[in-house]
Amino acid sequence: MTEIARDVMMFILGCVLLVLVRSSASQGPIVGGLNEVRPATANQQQLCDQVKSDLETKASRTFTTYKAISYRTQVVSGINYFIKVDVGDQYYHLRIFNPLPYMNSGPSLVAYQRGKTGKSELSYFK
Repeated sequence: MTEIARDVMMFILGCVLLVLVRSSASQGPIVGGLNEVRPATANQQQLCDQVKSDLETKASRTFTTYKAISYRTQVVSGINYFIKVDVGDQYYHLRIFNPLPYMNSGPSLVAYQRGKTGKSELSYFK
């Protein structure tokens, strides 16, 4: 393949990607951005359950109430889940990273925030 042909192919690929990003922006979240808050389902509860022991260790407490309430996602090299969890006396916001399947690893607790309320906004945090 000549250098000119490679440059033309890269230009075309760039144009296609630009069209896809622009069309996805009008239809939903773009890569790297957070989507809207949604009610948690059994899938988000399962993610929370998978990191519960890690959270209990880091927070130095045991949770008897532990229910996923709502969530947002961020598409990165996998998916970051920002999940609001009712732990009985307060709410925690969890950031759980779920890697792409080829990475052969499960979800991990990246960060958490404690002392939240049911009305606390679920937003990006590190």
